Amino acid sequence: MIYKNNDFCSATLNTAALPYATTKQDWGFDYVYSTEVTSFSSFYFAKASGALPVKILSFTGIAQPAGNKLDWKTVCTNAVDFIIERSTDGLHFDSIGINKAQQIDCDHPFTFTDATAAAISYYRIKMLEDNGSISYSSIVVIERNGNKALQVTLMPNPVVGSEAKLQIISSQAQQLLINISDAQGRLVMNTSLKINAGTNSQTLFLPAMSTGIYYLRYGSGHSQQTIKLIKQ
Repeated sequence: MIYKNNDFCSATLNTAALPYATTKQDWGFDYVYSTEVTSFSSFYFAKASGALPVKILSFTGIAQPAGNKLDWKTVCTNAVDFIIERSTDGLHFDSIGINKAQQIDCDHPFTFTDATAAAISYYRIKMLEDNGSISYSSIVVIERNGNKALQVTLMPNPVVGSEAKLQIISSQAQQLLINISDAQGRLVMNTSLKINAGTNSQTLFLPAMSTGIYYLRYGSGHSQQTIKLIKQ
């Protein structure tokens, strides 16, 4: 099956690609599919019974008086269940909600409010597709402390190479302390970042790290949170 969207040629799928009308013809001992187009486009090939995988374009969250508000945008070519999962330690997650979406729903952003959020909550989106495939978003961490709110997202995770991107949303300017340790608790990196109120984008330049699981801890003062960092 031929799929088409209006993206420029790219190694990744960034907007929905929809099936395009095709004609099958014999070609000797083989066969050929043909179609007609009227504009420059990007094309993708997949089984007629299959679909291109769902992809999270963005996943953010913020503490609000009514609870923690999560927002995400996706690309999908088939029905998918978005299962919202929450954790209090960043390791063990439980389902707290589900959004069943059809392909047309993926043209619009999704939102979910956790009205029973703890002081510190970790969130991720589990994506269950029609064919049984399961994938996960990155983890969003939200801290509730009166009117103060701090959200840190590690992108991408797993981390490939020597750079990791942090998206930080803070209700106030502050100095953020960051350290990374391995699974045995050995410190491999220690740094601090000066962040402003609002949304901040920061790059962490990682030291030489072998593949495996690490723990990124961040905070200011005596309060610290943890994100599980996977190095590939």
